[in-house]
Amino acid sequence: MICSVCKRNRDNVTPKQSDLMPSIRLFLCNECLDAGKEPRYVIVLVARGGDALSVKSYIKDHRYVGEAITAKEMLV
Repeated sequence: MICSVCKRNRDNVTPKQSDLMPSIRLFLCNECLDAGKEPRYVIVLVARGGDALSVKSYIKDHRYVGEAITAKEMLV
């Protein structure tokens, strides 16, 4: 299966509800699960929804995979 965060093929993924958006079900590899990562798009969506404080630690500690999230992305 494919990890919802790092998008790599993994033999073993764990189903988990997103910490930021509990309505989203994720499948995380052990690396992403242990690091407490969330998909980049979820972080951006939550920030755009007006809850930038809840994603602050994810952005600051880069707990996602991909390019740095910019203020411009969060304000669109």
